[in-house]
Amino acid sequence: NTAVVSVQPLGKKWQVRTADGGLHSYDAVIIATPLVSSGIALPDTTYAKWTRPLLDLPMWVTHATFVQGRLRPSYFQRTTTDELPRTILTMEQESIPFSSIGQLPHTLCPLGGPQESGCKTVPLYK
Repeated sequence: NTAVVSVQPLGKKWQVRTADGGLHSYDAVIIATPLVSSGIALPDTTYAKWTRPLLDLPMWVTHATFVQGRLRPSYFQRTTTDELPRTILTMEQESIPFSSIGQLPHTLCPLGGPQESGCKTVPLYK
């Protein structure tokens, strides 16, 4: 892993400069870190105009719970689970008991049994 120091548009691609001096070209770039504290230089954007108080936003611990089962469609004003998306994202609000739900592929096999027989795919939500 090498730290990214800048991301710039380059035609229809994005040029990424790394801390070791490397220069790489990509079709798309996803920054999966708090942007305001990343130190990554971006082109002239709103980000470049953010003030210091935004850099001092508090961080918090997020817990993930994995649940095997099925969602209740009526909770989401639907009649069947087929009508539900595989991923549901919400805003952080006290009135909503979750911030995201995502269905993960999961195969359940009998305890101690061979994985080739008796296995079935069951919904697993995070």
